[in-house]
Amino acid sequence: MIIDTHLHVWELHSERYPWQPLAGVAPDYGWPVESQIEVMDQSGIDKGVLVQPSMYSFDNRYILDCGWRYPERFRLIGLVDPRADAVESSMESLAERGVRGLRLGPMLRPDIPWYGDRQADRVWKRAAELDMIITLLVTPDQVAPATEAIKRFPGVRVVIDHLARPDKADGRHPKADGRHPKADVRHPADDPGGSQFEDLLALAQFEQVYVKVSALGFMSHEPYPHRDMLDLVRRVFDAFGPERMMWGTDTPMSQDPATVPDALRLIDIALPDSSPDDRMQIKGGTAARLFGWIQ
Repeated sequence: MIIDTHLHVWELHSERYPWQPLAGVAPDYGWPVESQIEVMDQSGIDKGVLVQPSMYSFDNRYILDCGWRYPERFRLIGLVDPRADAVESSMESLAERGVRGLRLGPMLRPDIPWYGDRQADRVWKRAAELDMIITLLVTPDQVAPATEAIKRFPGVRVVIDHLARPDKADGRHPKADGRHPKADVRHPADDPGGSQFEDLLALAQFEQVYVKVSALGFMSHEPYPHRDMLDLVRRVFDAFGPERMMWGTDTPMSQDPATVPDALRLIDIALPDSSPDDRMQIKGGTAARLFGWIQ
């Protein structure tokens, strides 16, 4: 089973699904779930995890509708506002409707208290009680403060998105055009992970922490097969092992849908000495267990 653990879907702004951008992302095109399914079918992707796009902010209605229409194809990661008075009841409602986890976005909005705050603690505490996964969109400098919350709430399973965005180490990162990166915006770097990549690797000591090997092409400073990112994948493999790694693309935000098969092949290129079973864990087995496709 091949599972893409990081997909976004949305429609253009409408009365039914209004946009309320949480950050500065506002693409000029729609990418409805039907388009995503078409790409998955063409690319041999069996299942997918839909991550709430920031254009909808804390209004999860579109991905909820997608999950209702395709319950076996997708699992859902929602978004809640930790500042809201009724955040716990919002989480309960999402869980009742099949949402498996929540995305916290320090990278998108560092001004919002996602952890290390009394308001944020309500989210982490209720996530543990509801057995909801927390996914963290963090930059390298945000891993250390997030680690404190991970320590304090050991009952919460945590997924780190996109290798903790090593392209943003020391302020270096490519720019996005709202669909996927253009080749002429890459910036070479001697150490793509930066010194703070060790903070991510240190999270391997916590058995409840998983890492998404996703958006590799977008974050790379090199052309395909993105050798700088593959070195980081190997380091994560050595630290976490395949049973806590999950492949994903971030289609279509940072992955051209036409190149999804190329993105999948990166796991084989990065880890040629690992066993086929280990690589299949990363491509789908870990996610199948974590998100409940298999017990």
